[in-house]
Amino acid sequence: MVSGIVNRLLLCFSLTKNAGRIMDMDVPADAITSLNGMRFISMTWVILGHTYLWMLSTGVVNNYKTALEIVHRFSFQAINNAFLSVDSFFFLSGLLMAYLGLRQMNRRNGHLPLLQFYLHRFLRLTPTYMFVIWFYVSLEPHLGSGPLWYTHQMGNPACEKYWWTNVLYINNFYPNELIKECLGWSWYLANDMQFFAISPVLLYMIYRYFTGLFAGVGGLLAASFVVTGVLIGYYKLPVALAGEIEGGQDYTNMIYVKPYCRIAPYLVGLALGYLFHKDKQRTSLLHFRPVMVFILLGWIVAIVCGLASLYGLYKNFRTHPEPFNMTENVIYGVFGRFAWAVALAWVIYTCHTGVGGTINSILSARIWIPLSRLTYSAYLLHPIVLGVFYSSFQSTITYTDSLLVFYFVAIVAVSYACAFVLALMVEFPTMQLEKLILK
Repeated sequence: MVSGIVNRLLLCFSLTKNAGRIMDMDVPADAITSLNGMRFISMTWVILGHTYLWMLSTGVVNNYKTALEIVHRFSFQAINNAFLSVDSFFFLSGLLMAYLGLRQMNRRNGHLPLLQFYLHRFLRLTPTYMFVIWFYVSLEPHLGSGPLWYTHQMGNPACEKYWWTNVLYINNFYPNELIKECLGWSWYLANDMQFFAISPVLLYMIYRYFTGLFAGVGGLLAASFVVTGVLIGYYKLPVALAGEIEGGQDYTNMIYVKPYCRIAPYLVGLALGYLFHKDKQRTSLLHFRPVMVFILLGWIVAIVCGLASLYGLYKNFRTHPEPFNMTENVIYGVFGRFAWAVALAWVIYTCHTGVGGTINSILSARIWIPLSRLTYSAYLLHPIVLGVFYSSFQSTITYTDSLLVFYFVAIVAVSYACAFVLALMVEFPTMQLEKLILK
C-alpha cells in the first residue's frame, strides 16, 4: 500500500505523463470547445497590449513622442484598449464556474462540498503563483544586465514586503496602489479568487430557484453598476486614462482593480453557464421564430456591443481629442465591460449551439487545446519575459510598427515556451498532487 502511494506521488512529477496531459487533444463530449480559441486569443491580446506598454515604460524608445502618438490612430485602438482582454477572462471564468459547478451540484443532489470546493481552487492556483513570485524575487534579478537593468530590479522589493497579500489574494486592496503590488499584473488573480469565493451562494440560488438568477446575478450586476457609476461621478475619474503610463492612477486604483467594479463580465458568463446547463440539448434557439431572424439580430447586437466597447474611447485619443464629459465617463465606465461580455456571450452561445459557422471552426480548432492549457503559466510569466527582454537592451531603439509586431511575436513564442516548462515542472505536478490529496 505504501509503495502504491509513493508510486502515485512520483508519477505526479513524471515529465512524460505531464507533457502528454498538456499536449492531449482529445475533446470531451460535453466540452465547450470554442473556449479554447477564445482563451488563447485573449492571452495573446494581453501580451500585445503589454508589449507596447512595457516598450514605453522601460525607457528603451528614443522617439518616445512618435511611439506615443500612434494612440491617435483608429486602427491602434485594439492595442490601446487591450484592457478588455482581461474582461474576456472574467467572462470565461464565470461561464465555467456555472457550467461545471451546476453539473457537480446535479451529481450531488444540489449540494457543493464547500471545503473541497475552496481547497481545490486554492491548491490549483497558489503553488505555481508562489513559485513565480519566488522566481521573480530570487532568480530574475540575475537574468540580465545593462544600463536599464537597475531600474528594472527596483520592482522586486514590493514582493519582499507584500508577498503575503498575494497568498491571501487581497493584493488588489492592500497595498491600495497598483504600482506598489508584488507582481502588479496579479491583481487579476485576486479579483478572480474573490469572484470564486462568492460563487457558491450564487450557484445555490440559481440551482434551486429560477428567480435566483435574477435576484442573485441581476442584483449583483445592478449593485456593481451603481457603485462604479457613483465612484466615477463623485471622484470625477477619467475612464480613458485607465492603466495609462501618464495619469489614470486614481481610476486604476479605485475602479480598475476592484472586484465590485469588475464583476459584470463574470456575471454575464455565469448567466450563460446557467443557460448551457439548462439547455443540454442546445435547442433553445429553435424556440424563436423565425430562427434566422433571431440569429441575425443577435449578431447585430453583439457586433454593436463589441465595437462600442472596443472603439468607444476613440474620441479621447484621436489627433484632436475630445475628452469625455462626466456623463460619458459614467456611461462607458459602467457599461463598457458589460457590453463586451455580452458580445462574447453571443459568440460562445452560437458556437456551442452549432450555428457559429466559420467562427466556431476557428475557435474550436484542436490546435488551441494545448495552448489554452498553458494560459495560466503564460499569464504569470509573460511580464517577466517582457521585463527581462526590454531591460537588457544595451542601447535605445527607434519605434516602428514592424518592430512592435516583431517583438510581439517573439514575446508570445518565448512566453509560451517558458509557460510550457513551468506547467511541466510546477503547475501540472501540483495539479496532480492536489487531485491525489483531495481523493
